[in-house]
Amino acid sequence: MANSNRDRGNGYERTLAIEMREIGYSDCVTSRSESKSRDDAGVDLCHTGCLNIQAKYWKSAPAYHGVLAGMPNEPGQINCIFHKRAHKGEVVVLSKADFLEIVGTNLKEGIWKS
Repeated sequence: MANSNRDRGNGYERTLAIEMREIGYSDCVTSRSESKSRDDAGVDLCHTGCLNIQAKYWKSAPAYHGVLAGMPNEPGQINCIFHKRAHKGEVVVLSKADFLEIVGTNLKEGIWKS
């Protein structure tokens, strides 16, 4: 069972890497293949600009606060948890401060309209 869960999680990371390449992060790869230090720091994808991404494929919700707290605290980086749950879909979780920064920047730059 543990191997099956790990395989599902690794597959989710690979799928996310493909999706990130499709939207423009052309060098995105999993940290398992790229950087042991990033993988050890709880970052599952490399070459994603200002995004530190942790991928979770769990039946239940992970302890989001703890996962975010365990990720690197780097200036200019936004820590995100991508959580996939079978038959429930996917969500992205980030801190309120990061969310407000993203929205505020997009409004100020005129990318989004209020």
